[in-house]
Amino acid sequence: MLEKYQNNYEAYFNDQMTTFKSFESQLYSKGISDTINHLFPQEIHVGIMLDLCCGDGTTTFFLKRKGFHLVGCDGSQEKLNVASGKNPDTRFIHLDVNKDVRMIGEKFQYIYASHCFEHFLDPLMVLVEARTLLIPGGLMYVIVPYPNSECEGHPGSGLLALDKSLAEVTAVFESCGWKVLSMVEANFREPELIITLQS
Repeated sequence: MLEKYQNNYEAYFNDQMTTFKSFESQLYSKGISDTINHLFPQEIHVGIMLDLCCGDGTTTFFLKRKGFHLVGCDGSQEKLNVASGKNPDTRFIHLDVNKDVRMIGEKFQYIYASHCFEHFLDPLMVLVEARTLLIPGGLMYVIVPYPNSECEGHPGSGLLALDKSLAEVTAVFESCGWKVLSMVEANFREPELIITLQS
């Protein structure tokens, strides 16, 4: 956790909603689409997926085209308003994942979490709690900037060992109870890791 956020959650949350707020469709639409096509080359998939920190719904839109049934959640009501406009038949939940991830209260076959774990104050806690949202054997897809130079200033990057080797990144996820099925270095949106985890 960055020192400036020690005992000051309000400052952290304000930074996430202002300094780090971007609308994905304006910046990363092609990279998001390419990542999803890499992970899911087939057109038809079944199952319910949680789009964790779904932002403005760009990821939700592309995942729905693959056949998944989506539920999205995000801490920004402004972004969720945009997401609902893009995906009018999708349910979106407004919540602060740092504090309330268990409040979703549902079970999913899949969780998709793109470029959000490095933003969490305590990504390890969110990793542990996210497992409670999956059915046994469920999968979570995590995309994070890598190496760490891609996410300097983000509070969770150090805790995820994004400045370390892939073996050390793997150990972090395993320490939170996940089985790491694959970890691929890619450059669809920016230099990043695409990690497939099983609960």
